[in-house]
Amino acid sequence: MIDQIIKSVKAELSNKLITLGLPSSKTGAAMDLAKEVIMGKITTQASGANVAGLMNMFNSKQPLDQSLLVQNMMSDYGSRMASKLGVGESVSKSVSTFLIPFIMSKLSHTISAGGADALQSLIKGNGTMGKLKLMGGSFLKSVILF
Repeated sequence: MIDQIIKSVKAELSNKLITLGLPSSKTGAAMDLAKEVIMGKITTQASGANVAGLMNMFNSKQPLDQSLLVQNMMSDYGSRMASKLGVGESVSKSVSTFLIPFIMSKLSHTISAGGADALQSLIKGNGTMGKLKLMGGSFLKSVILF
């Protein structure tokens, strides 16, 4: 799901990242890293039985960039950009404060429209579902639909 979202806006994102100071040679790696950070944080939340919290975040009327989870994603992403991609602090901050909320907003629209099944699909696509099944069968649906 996240791959499809990034693919559908890749040209738009690449141009925006370049205007934020990221070298064009690093835009693909920056998007891959964003996906890695976002899915890592979502997987951690789902594995920690906070699926209801994820669903609430995606359905909330609060701006996503005010969510503690999204703020944590932006911080982690900015740090990783600096270390893995070798970009300066100002560029990594600019890119992280734009890219993470942008992708999360797209995910939010998809998950809000698809509900529990969309969230389950996102998590399952990242290999987390096997861990959740070990914790009790249809754990994900029971937590989301309680």
